[in-house]
Amino acid sequence: MRAFQLLVVCSVWLGFALPSALLAQEANSEAAGFNRYDLFGGYSFLSNSFNDYSFPGTSHVPLNGWDAGFAFRTWHQLDNSSWHRLGAKVDVSGYYGTSLGSPQRPILVLAGPLYRWTFGKNSPFIEGQVGFGHLNSDGLFPSPTSNNSFAVFVGAGYDRRITPRVGFRVEGGMFHTNFSSGSPEIHGIPNYFARISTGLVWHF
Repeated sequence: MRAFQLLVVCSVWLGFALPSALLAQEANSEAAGFNRYDLFGGYSFLSNSFNDYSFPGTSHVPLNGWDAGFAFRTWHQLDNSSWHRLGAKVDVSGYYGTSLGSPQRPILVLAGPLYRWTFGKNSPFIEGQVGFGHLNSDGLFPSPTSNNSFAVFVGAGYDRRITPRVGFRVEGGMFHTNFSSGSPEIHGIPNYFARISTGLVWHF
C-alpha cells in the first residue's frame, strides 16, 4: 500500500508540476547546439531490498548502488519545438547490500522515451522505461523462481547546467519488478521500489 501511495503521488506531481516548466521554457528558451546526447553517471538509492517480505520482525532495508544512462534526441534538428524535445534513454543500474542474511545484487537494464524542457540553465524532464532485472540466485529465500524479471520505471528529473557541457542531475521515480520466492510460505515480497539517483551529466 505504501508503494502504491508513492506511485499515486509521483503521478499527480508529473501531471501538474512539470507542465509549468513548459510555460517557463516558452518564455525563456535556449537550445544548445551540442546538446544532442547526454551521458550520465552517479549514485543511486533504492528504497528497499528484494527479500523484504511481509513477516513479523522484518524491516525494509534500502540498497545503495550506481546508475548510468545514455540519452539522445530522436530528431536531428536541435530547436525547442515540441517534438524535438523528445528523446530516448538507455539506463543501467546496480545495487548492493544484505537483507535477512541474503546478499542483494540486482542489476536493471531499461530503455524508453524521455521528454525534456530547457529554459536557461535548467532542464527538467520526464521519462518512462521498460526492460529487465537480474537478481543473484541467493537474493531470495530459499531461491527465486527465476533470476530474471520484467521491469518498468516511471520518473522525472532535473538537470542544472554547471558549464556549457557539464551539469548536475537529480532524478527519481518508481520501479516495478515481479521477482518471486521459490517458497509458497513466503508472501509479500515487494514489487514496487522508489529510486533516487544523483550525479553528473555530460552534454555533447
